[in-house]
Amino acid sequence: TRTLDQAHGTADRVEASIHHALPEVSRIYTHIEPLSETARASKPRGGEVEDDRAVIDTVVRRHTGAPPVDVRFRDSSQGRIALVTVVLPGDVSLGSAHRLAGEIEHDLREERPELGDAVVHTEPAGG
Repeated sequence: TRTLDQAHGTADRVEASIHHALPEVSRIYTHIEPLSETARASKPRGGEVEDDRAVIDTVVRRHTGAPPVDVRFRDSSQGRIALVTVVLPGDVSLGSAHRLAGEIEHDLREERPELGDAVVHTEPAGG
């Protein structure tokens, strides 16, 4: 388990690397989630997640027009966690991609309240 100081140090190094590569960007913020706990969580059996997977597919298609490219599940003490990857056009602004991911996460929580959490990761098409 990482401490806040360790995670903050990692975030500082990532932000410095990005700033070095993109000096025209004046502010860079990173967000670190404690997904290591997700990695230690157990994987549910395939048949246990069929309904969750169907709802995720429907919600992602509604927002993006395409199915998710990857869906993984973990069962943890907080409940079932859905890790969802969606592909968006590469020219979509980062802000728009972040908002869309948040909207998908919100809709998944609304439509599948039994999910403990949903984390949506965006990837550029062809990336």
